[in-house]
Amino acid sequence: LAATASAYRFANNEEVELSQLRRSRRDAALAACPAGEPILVINDVSILDYSQHNSKADRRAIGDHRGMGYEYVCNLGVCLSSGRHLGVLHDSVISSARPDDADEIAYHADERFASLSQTDPTRLESNHKHILNCHFAHIAKAAPGHPLILVADREFDDYFIFAGCRRQQ
Repeated sequence: LAATASAYRFANNEEVELSQLRRSRRDAALAACPAGEPILVINDVSILDYSQHNSKADRRAIGDHRGMGYEYVCNLGVCLSSGRHLGVLHDSVISSARPDDADEIAYHADERFASLSQTDPTRLESNHKHILNCHFAHIAKAAPGHPLILVADREFDDYFIFAGCRRQQ
């Protein structure tokens, strides 16, 4: 009970940065899967859809430029040996300003997108395929020793996605 109460106080503490909360949640999820076991990373799992919410006054086209407003992108982890749901390995809310994880995700690190990073950085940070690659690389870096299998919508059959997965082995 004390550990649960402590976790709630930690998550509710405004002095704790969002990146710290994400890291704690991810690390707890990864610790729930035995070392060396494959982890299924399911991209964009969400029942949250902010796109039609009337309170979002600054709506704009984001991602594929058909969605409007705010989008929530979530990467769920599943331990393949047990089939157990591990938890959220990474998530992000994308708004008109930028993704709320831009302080920890290297959206502009890929040299293939250097010109777009300079000319239209917001568009790059909001591109769903690019987000998928960047989130997967971020999760892979945090999960050494775990083979990762990425699952995403069929719209993600893209050379850059496959190349990103190959880089993560």
